[in-house]
Amino acid sequence: MQTYEEVISWIEGVPKYSKKDGLENIKKLMGRFGDPQLRYHVIHVAGTNGKGSCCAMLARILECAGYKVGRYVSPHLVDYTERMSVNGADIPREKFLELARKVRAEAEAMQNGG
Repeated sequence: MQTYEEVISWIEGVPKYSKKDGLENIKKLMGRFGDPQLRYHVIHVAGTNGKGSCCAMLARILECAGYKVGRYVSPHLVDYTERMSVNGADIPREKFLELARKVRAEAEAMQNGG
């Protein structure tokens, strides 16, 4: 079982920008989890400046309208768990570890031909 520090080290070691297989690897990985990305409505905020403020405002508006709002931001300020939140609450460290370990196991199984 990996510690929080080991999981973070693994995440930071994953190549960020690779053209090797385009989107094929991430599609295969998501398929192993039942393609969860297809079950959610998403607002993708991109650009140079103001993304954090824009996301905070959008999240609050949607929360006030009664929606359950998940948010992913990068980078974090202090702890990786700040990157993922639901209705303003950061993901608990244990849940983060649980999910990261599952993703790592599946990614490594794919690398090993499984």
